[in-house]
Amino acid sequence: MSPQERAREVAWRQAHEQELRRFVVEWVVLEGESLIALGPDPGPLVMAARARGIQVPYVFFVEPIDDRAARVGL
Repeated sequence: MSPQERAREVAWRQAHEQELRRFVVEWVVLEGESLIALGPDPGPLVMAARARGIQVPYVFFVEPIDDRAARVGL
């Protein structure tokens, strides 16, 4: 899928950035503006999304915030 086709998911991630902090070091699957699944292993999450009819799941990893980089302006 092209980036334009995932604009809804990208917009959702930006709008819910603070909420996503609860899921640090977890994988997340979105479809449109719906959170489909989350967990430590993306494989089962993709399989769960496909079982729901989502052919190409939007999957991303919620990385921890590096406070040290923020303090030095990186």
